Amino acid sequence: MADGFRVSDGISAERAGSGATRWIIERPFGALSQGAKGQAAGAPSLALRYAERSDANLTIEAREKVLVRCASARKETILPASVLEGRGTLDRLAVTVPAGLSADAIFTEALPEGTASRVDPGVLLLEPPLAEGQDYLWYRWDLLPDVIMFDFRDYDVQDTYLKRLAFFVEKKGFVGRLAPDGEIASLHGWNAHDYKTGDLARFYSLAAKSGFPLNDKELRLRDFLVAQGLLAKRGAEYAARNGAIISITRESPAYLRHTFLTHESSHAVYFADAAYRDFCASLWNAMSREEKWYWILYFGWMNYDTTSADLMANELQAYLVQQPPQGAGEYFRTTLPERVMEHHPELKEPYAAYMAKFGDEFERKARTVDAWLRAKYGFGAGTTFFVR
Repeated sequence: MADGFRVSDGISAERAGSGATRWIIERPFGALSQGAKGQAAGAPSLALRYAERSDANLTIEAREKVLVRCASARKETILPASVLEGRGTLDRLAVTVPAGLSADAIFTEALPEGTASRVDPGVLLLEPPLAEGQDYLWYRWDLLPDVIMFDFRDYDVQDTYLKRLAFFVEKKGFVGRLAPDGEIASLHGWNAHDYKTGDLARFYSLAAKSGFPLNDKELRLRDFLVAQGLLAKRGAEYAARNGAIISITRESPAYLRHTFLTHESSHAVYFADAAYRDFCASLWNAMSREEKWYWILYFGWMNYDTTSADLMANELQAYLVQQPPQGAGEYFRTTLPERVMEHHPELKEPYAAYMAKFGDEFERKARTVDAWLRAKYGFGAGTTFFVR
């Protein structure tokens, strides 16, 4: 340690060109795998701390190269050893700190479970395959620790946990009631999910009061959420605490995992941040009925409950955020209409008239949302995380 800068034992440094410094750690996690008398010492992790926020990247060279954009409001990023080691043992890793970026600490440590589970969402995209028989991997979001992020094995496994909940919370014609398996088995749920604790509490309370037979995975999720403090058991019912859950699956291709994670994590911000909710509500409410036509038509076609202004504001922002602002115009003017018009060619002329009048609004609104998120969180539309 020098002048307050913390590094791991056995670390060495070398110049890397252009004023950058490359820190090398030999056997970074080898001494952390076992605690005293052979007991597990915690979750081996690499911790990176920086003095000030920056768009510059720390570069970690392990089995794969990982970039960490240093713009997080926490000024810290924790990477689980599993992201860097894969399924093997890592002999060495290197962290390159570019010129002009002040790193406060670079160290490996067996972190306590609660600390180690708080990560940047981008970690989900870097984890190795799930172990045999493992349904999902989960973390808390480091910036919003009341948000739990799930990465399920595949769509079928995800459905067993969340499909009925999707219909209960968001699906037109199903909202507020518990649909039996026979009614929804042939219907599509979602490929990725997001739910606030209030909706989770209503779902589980209604099931308990009515005696509805939830499946084993739904009950397992309920008990997990109680154990993690997102729900509280109150007699036969459940009360909501702060927080939300989001999910993606390993079955989605890489480009969709990125898009889904960005989309779903923006929902988590909406649930967790009252100021962001108010901002998104004002964006929705400021639109004329004529301008809302496109959105209500599309969301209705997707089977969202379009009578809920809160749901519409939430989905509006998520669809705006899921791609970079410069891509919003093409996505909303071309990609989405083509999907709908494949089944409804009679909408071709109404869509053309709408785009002539409101087509420039998509990118403008996306840039407005992007600016809000960047000002507060450091991330924006297209990628709502810092690790990649």
